[in-house]
Amino acid sequence: MIGDLGPGLSIPKPYPPTPPPPPPSPRRASALVPSVRGLKVSENQSPRPQDRVFFTFDYFSNVNGALNLKLGAPVSDILVYRYIFGFEKTFDNGNASIGARLPLDQLTANTRVPARYKQIGGTSTALDDMNIFGKFILRQNQQTGSLISVGLSISPTTGGGNFAGAKYIQYINTTEIQPFVAYIWNRGNFYIQGFSAFEFPVNPNQVTEMYNDIGMGYFVYRANDPHQLITAVVPTFEVHVNSPLNHRGFDNPNEPAGTPDVVNLTYGLNVEFYRNSLLTFGFVTPVTGPRPFDYEAVLLFNFRFGRSAVRATPPITSG
Repeated sequence: MIGDLGPGLSIPKPYPPTPPPPPPSPRRASALVPSVRGLKVSENQSPRPQDRVFFTFDYFSNVNGALNLKLGAPVSDILVYRYIFGFEKTFDNGNASIGARLPLDQLTANTRVPARYKQIGGTSTALDDMNIFGKFILRQNQQTGSLISVGLSISPTTGGGNFAGAKYIQYINTTEIQPFVAYIWNRGNFYIQGFSAFEFPVNPNQVTEMYNDIGMGYFVYRANDPHQLITAVVPTFEVHVNSPLNHRGFDNPNEPAGTPDVVNLTYGLNVEFYRNSLLTFGFVTPVTGPRPFDYEAVLLFNFRFGRSAVRATPPITSG
């Protein structure tokens, strides 16, 4: 799946009421609604264990724009870039795997604070928390490639305490645990795949969420010769539903982890090369408010090796 990168929307201490708000003090200017956080298990992942190295690039436009405007936050036009490097290795004859992902976050923002106050905004970059995941196939049909798998994803607090190293970002950084169930269903050139997961934070001040992600695709082209340059072309469409189980809502200034329900739609195209390399383009649009971002652009690359490079079982999709 391409994924949608689960956003974290929460509110820090109250800002001055509007209208019109007085300029924020240097102390209040150091707090801001958190930006994109965490790694969902469905992002650049397949329900099938694989041998691969992979890379994910995400660009988010105007992160938390509506919420920051409502709160009178001291910055605007937040842009987030994420570079995620990953590795996955199978064992137990390909029925299980373990892998890791490491995000590098970059954030840029324009300041709204008058020059006489402490200046914030600009561009900052830092490593985020590493993510470790494992998968295991419970049941599969060897002829069609359909399967059901389970797994666990853990993100310990290996990164810094601020998102992208930005000192003005209030960020509840805690270890997050995601157990999940995943599936693939194939019928000829058509397939459906998805993940259902719960994200449990170790810190109870952070939100607990349920993720339901489902995608479908169709092989418009699939080469019989694995030595051809392009061996598959697969457009795909995904729906991602992110549901907070506690700390619900977004307009309570006394709720540091207030989170709304978010539904994102993902449109993508997979192009496979030589049966072992996959380049994926994606575009994500939120359809619920407040919008966590205006839109997200995604670029994925996967290089499969070992048994995963020669596997002919469909679907050959992201992850």
